[in-house]
Amino acid sequence: MGEENRVTIHEIEGQRILAVNNEAFDWGIDEESFKKAQTIAKNDPEVKKNYIGSIQKYFVRCFSEFVGKEMTLKEINEAIKRGYI
Repeated sequence: MGEENRVTIHEIEGQRILAVNNEAFDWGIDEESFKKAQTIAKNDPEVKKNYIGSIQKYFVRCFSEFVGKEMTLKEINEAIKRGYI
């Protein structure tokens, strides 16, 4: 991949939007499922840890597909800090 992609974060109506080359990364999880999982995981740290890990893996997979490059969560976070992927 020759050129690096420019990563920016925009705040719109109280929500943070991640964009790559000014194209919004439209990603999210089902709010109802999230609330249900929070209730289940509230009293079990191991369940909570596994649930958060699942969300992170899903995010990384989706973001990697979006930019056309396989990445790790650490690489994504670093790219956001630097502003480039």
